[in-house]
Amino acid sequence: MKHFPRTNCHVVAKRPFRGEAATAALSKQSPPPRQAKALVAALRDIVRDMFIVDDAASDLPLRQLRVCMILAAGPQSMSALSRELGVSLSATTQIADRLVAAGLAQRLPEGTDRRVRCLQLTPRGRQIMERRDRIKARRAQAALRRMRPGESKKLMSALAALQSACQESRLP
Repeated sequence: MKHFPRTNCHVVAKRPFRGEAATAALSKQSPPPRQAKALVAALRDIVRDMFIVDDAASDLPLRQLRVCMILAAGPQSMSALSRELGVSLSATTQIADRLVAAGLAQRLPEGTDRRVRCLQLTPRGRQIMERRDRIKARRAQAALRRMRPGESKKLMSALAALQSACQESRLP
């Protein structure tokens, strides 16, 4: 592992596969396309069944809902929101304008620099997001209760492995 002190980054060097060894390794490691499609379909159904909540926030476009979900953890600067969403600062400002107009968020000065603003949920916005979280938690709890003993532990282990693999697959 190399460490770059100026950026405080760590890079794990991987030796690339070559020739037949690469083909053999990839064929052993790569899941069949059917398996990947089945995973996508299962995750889509799980998200629909457990996490789609029909409430006041349901009418929000996805990016506005995502901002509300981020703000549920606490106030964020506009630049931090912009980075998190992967959109320009002007696009983030437009999203914020719409949330403020809907009464779900409010702008506040951040620190002593009056030019820097942060966005936070209003009490109404927080109430809506907390209600959504309670509904999702109840659905998850009900689903876990329906599983046979030991299945929930296996599920949590498999989900942790999937989450780790997803994070690793995002590496350059």
